[in-house]
Amino acid sequence: MVRRFLCCLSQALLLTTFFTLSLPMEAFAKGKSTLSPDGELAVLLGDLRCGKEGFKDPKITVVFVADGAPKASIDKVNKFLKGGIKFLKNNGINYENVLHPHANCSTAQGHASLTTGTFPAYHGMVNNFWLDAQGNLFGATQDNDLQTAGVYDPKNGLIYNLNDPFVDPTTVQFYYPAGVSPRNYKVDNLSDQLVIFSTPVQKTKVFSISSAPEPAALMGGQLGKAFWLDPVRGLFTSSKYYYPNGLPNWVKKF
Repeated sequence: MVRRFLCCLSQALLLTTFFTLSLPMEAFAKGKSTLSPDGELAVLLGDLRCGKEGFKDPKITVVFVADGAPKASIDKVNKFLKGGIKFLKNNGINYENVLHPHANCSTAQGHASLTTGTFPAYHGMVNNFWLDAQGNLFGATQDNDLQTAGVYDPKNGLIYNLNDPFVDPTTVQFYYPAGVSPRNYKVDNLSDQLVIFSTPVQKTKVFSISSAPEPAALMGGQLGKAFWLDPVRGLFTSSKYYYPNGLPNWVKKF
């Protein structure tokens, strides 16, 4: 399903595009695949053509992370692998001692550290959840301003609310107690830098896609566009932070 979504997205865009599904900073420098023992499999794929004039800028770059896939796990199933992952493992660069010096290994903390290149104390994502100044449990991508970060119902394009008669309010409250955005970030990340340094001649667009809102929002940064698989409807969705004027029609049609 993610593959079909990527195809749909690529058909809707003709400009230079950056798809992000996570990546350690080392891979950005090398432009190769990375296998990390801390529970992340990351891949950077670029369309790099080399001619007489040298390397050309890639038209599409894909960044991929499999959360909870340490190198040891990949080695165990290596003989069963075919195609993409095996090719990258055998032909890319394997980092066998890549570590992030932070205490907890959580989704938000790890993804934010990978894409910002700094520590949780600086980028702000100290865990998936933490207690705010009032002692309330707060999520890494939680945004209580529904007017600017409410999540779209991909069925009808409206913002999810507990009064919707066609949706179980308990389910909505469980998955979306608030809106979704990367506003809790204290720094910018790779995606932000790609957008900032794009030019009128070569404008870069960044799209972050995941099965959950946290990885999508954290990898997409503050300037990218994030999509995730909505657990309520089983369709891809986003929030008003990324699309203030409504979910794009091509997403709803998909």
